Amino acid sequence: GPKGPPYFGFGFFKRFNASRAQRLLKAKTETETIERALDNLLIGEEIAKRLRKMAGKFDIEDMGQSSLP
Repeated sequence: GPKGPPYFGFGFFKRFNASRAQRLLKAKTETETIERALDNLLIGEEIAKRLRKMAGKFDIEDMGQSSLP
């Protein structure tokens, strides 16, 4: 297909996101970046699943810690 400016193509965003993810995850390689990202995704899903399971099972009261009047 036609090529646009390098800052305007989908490839730029893929490279930008991969570089950003690598920095955020403090990964040394692209492979390590992917592995850590997948681990984080799966851990997040497991946490969400457990929270959904616990929904409505606890009655949490404000213990005077709220900053609202």
